[in-house]
Amino acid sequence: MTSMMSELQNKVGSCCNCSNFKKDEQEGTGLCAAFGDPHFITFDGAQTTFVGDMVQWLVKGKFVYLQALSKGSQGCLMGFAAGGPFLDGHVLTVWKEAYDAPLKVAWDGEMILEDAVSEFHVESPGVDAYRRQSWDADVFDDRILSLRTHMRFAIGTFPERFVTLPATGIYMFKLPNNIAVSLTGVDYMSLVVSMRPEAGQGGYCGDFNGNPDDDAEPIVPSWDRPVGRYLDPVPQDMVLFPTTLTTALLGDSAKEHTHMSEAESIAAKLKRVTECPQTLLGKAEAACHGLQASFHKFCVFDVCMTKNLAAAGSVGAAAVVEHKVNARGVPVFMGHGRCLDKDGHGFVSFPTKLRTDTGCQQLLRTLALTDGVMGAQLKRGGICEVLTAKNTDPTNTAIPGGWGLPDPPREDVWQQISALPAQHLSTQPEMHAQEVSPKMGDSDDIIADTTDEGSYNCWQLN
Repeated sequence: MTSMMSELQNKVGSCCNCSNFKKDEQEGTGLCAAFGDPHFITFDGAQTTFVGDMVQWLVKGKFVYLQALSKGSQGCLMGFAAGGPFLDGHVLTVWKEAYDAPLKVAWDGEMILEDAVSEFHVESPGVDAYRRQSWDADVFDDRILSLRTHMRFAIGTFPERFVTLPATGIYMFKLPNNIAVSLTGVDYMSLVVSMRPEAGQGGYCGDFNGNPDDDAEPIVPSWDRPVGRYLDPVPQDMVLFPTTLTTALLGDSAKEHTHMSEAESIAAKLKRVTECPQTLLGKAEAACHGLQASFHKFCVFDVCMTKNLAAAGSVGAAAVVEHKVNARGVPVFMGHGRCLDKDGHGFVSFPTKLRTDTGCQQLLRTLALTDGVMGAQLKRGGICEVLTAKNTDPTNTAIPGGWGLPDPPREDVWQQISALPAQHLSTQPEMHAQEVSPKMGDSDDIIADTTDEGSYNCWQLN
């Protein structure tokens, strides 16, 4: 099993990208994942769950239209569509008609990617689509990506995900504007969108403004509701899916739910989750073991909602796809708090002179190919710390601002500060410039969770 997983990991690490990927293409790129009930991890890192059956906006921008077809009453994501000005009026649709049915893909209504190993290319507007039944390094080879294949998978001790996911195949869509969509058919559908922010965008992938807190509103500790723009059903005249498809997949369910308010629908789901039988809850915890905190929460939710352990497959698949897309070096927001591994251990940290969220995330992009870098954390009013595996020293890599604590104030500035009344002086200890001296941690694992310290932000690079 170990050798099989190692070989598969190397293949997976070569997948989910096309050979023409360039490092500058991922500048400013973020990730949005949609899977399961359906759940969403927004570009800014908020974790939300959708209630209801409808065609919805994943991304609604001035030029980019990405939509999902969700059947929330059955706990499934059933379709994806891309269109709008950035595709020059063309439409890409992907859907699944039943749990064990194959994915279907169409370009402007014509079926494509019908063979187990196939691809489709359109020179204008510039679309490359691939379907493979197993991870094909010859097709998805990328040297930048392969440099990070030694990093551990976010699914930890959940080895069956390595076996199940490739067996169902993977679809890759490279679209204009450096937008990429990775999609699998495990337990209906799981997808990850990779793109740069577009001004004024909204939808269930969030507003992509760097602030996860304005993408979600807590309902209960384990469930956040999406908030923001373009969360209503897509207007009928803007739906990218064929009417026959939406009627076939959502017709009866949509009629059943037209009379149910959002509050009633939320209450019904909460009742089902909170009354999850202890036996099923125990099995859910076991099936979801090893997933990082955000995926684990969604995994247990789905098993209790559907009363089916197979629902864990969608979340596990999403974790694999999200992790491998993330191997491009895209920082993923893990939450407010200091970074921890799945066992609650901290990491070796190296101080930098950077003090902003944006600077900290850009720093991780700079270090994307530096061996052993796990992520970063930033305390409000403090400095960005780079987190590494044990016995790793990243300081030979030049970074913006430089390594080490910030320089102390100039003498004339310090004299002005010292002359201020005592009540205006900070109670924090005096900071002196230092050589880079890492704080010690004991984790060699991936970032999977955070502490409850709201003054910190944590990002994963894995």
